[in-house]
Amino acid sequence: SQFQDAINSYKTALDVKPDYQLAKKNLCKAFYEFGNYLLKKGNNEDASTNYQKALAIEPDFAKASYNLGVALSAQGKLEEAEKNYIRSLESDPCHAESYSNLGNVLFKFKRYNEAAENYHKALSFKPKFAEDNFNLGLAYREMGMLKKAIASYYDSLAINPESEEVWNNL
Repeated sequence: SQFQDAINSYKTALDVKPDYQLAKKNLCKAFYEFGNYLLKKGNNEDASTNYQKALAIEPDFAKASYNLGVALSAQGKLEEAEKNYIRSLESDPCHAESYSNLGNVLFKFKRYNEAAENYHKALSFKPKFAEDNFNLGLAYREMGMLKKAIASYYDSLAINPESEEVWNNL
């Protein structure tokens, strides 16, 4: 594949000149882009491997950490996914999707208060994200905070009034 050809070329360049920063940066990007390609194809294990290789080169690569979390979640490796969403947020504390997906993982662990905190943070960056308003409502419901749950459901419906899932939870 083109990805593998690019990866091999950058590795060869680094074999010749190990401190060649542009080759290192491009190798990292090639692993990341190959991971994205594999993730879209549903090949979550190989995608994870490529994201890990990108992160070995650039440990603070927030998008690679986030996408690794997505791939790991899809494999049911939620504890590892949680760590990668946190790692992503350490590098990019404004990444709404990382807060959202971290909230989803915490919800699955029945850590509803922490999930709600992360949905709130996601909404502080993307207030018009209907799914996070809905998920916040679910977390509130699980904590017995029904008035807040209903308010969150209505916030979600204000953005996406067609959502049957939200209407079914009211």
